[in-house]
Amino acid sequence: MTRPMAALPFLVCGLPKSGTTFLQRTLNLHPEISCPSEQSFDALASIIEQMLAHYAGVLETMDRRTGGQGASQYGATIRDEILRSTIGTLSKSFARGRPIHGLNDNSIFTAIERFDNLLGHPRIVAIVRNPVDVGLSEWRHNKRLAREEPRMARAHFPAIDDPSLTVERYLEKRLPSYLRKVDAFLAFADGRGNVMVVRYEQLVANKAFELGRMLDFLGAGHTADMIAGMVAGSSRKAMASASRVPAFFGLDADDPDRATVSREFRRAMLDASMSPRMKHIGYDVASLMVGH
Repeated sequence: MTRPMAALPFLVCGLPKSGTTFLQRTLNLHPEISCPSEQSFDALASIIEQMLAHYAGVLETMDRRTGGQGASQYGATIRDEILRSTIGTLSKSFARGRPIHGLNDNSIFTAIERFDNLLGHPRIVAIVRNPVDVGLSEWRHNKRLAREEPRMARAHFPAIDDPSLTVERYLEKRLPSYLRKVDAFLAFADGRGNVMVVRYEQLVANKAFELGRMLDFLGAGHTADMIAGMVAGSSRKAMASASRVPAFFGLDADDPDRATVSREFRRAMLDASMSPRMKHIGYDVASLMVGH
């Protein structure tokens, strides 16, 4: 039975390098679900603001030319109404007829209350990853972008020319900000039936089970064969082979930007990051040390 297309999308979010691309691409493999590549709601909001400012100027000019009755005015809520409508329209357009459509935007994670209210409390799937591996992935990703986009090097990695910046120091500097953002999101999500939090490590270790939970949450039908196909299609090798930028997936054993830390440093960082809310969603240091 075909479901009616919802007016507004479900949302996928997480901090950068937490596995949002992995999650988005995996969900997009389901025949009923559309979840295209990453969006930028902040850019949309900025464009709408500029458009309205320009239009206000046009109205002032038209009013002056037609006798000065007073230019039409609009309330502040018009920006949110246009943004909400634009997000819904884009999501339905990208879906190409798939009945369950969603959008992925990392910036939602740190502005979750705003977008939860804006879109009328949609289903939200958020992914969280332990901060050490987030930091290592972020280090590699930003250094690669700095090499490949030299004009934007300092935007990607502001301290790229600082010889004192080791990967360990980078992780230490990033940890407090990471924990504040994750704890704030988890505090918001606690007890909300429209929010599902997925741990990256669990999704990797037991993808079929986690996919079943997510598909049930999104209201998508599934069979064992369907999930098996999604599991196979969302391996790093499969995603890299289907990508125009395979280097993004970090499969090159000789990757010049890859970094590691000692076992002792990893444990110390994980110990420092085990906030009550991280523990509440199932994180513990011992499991994150396996294989290291």
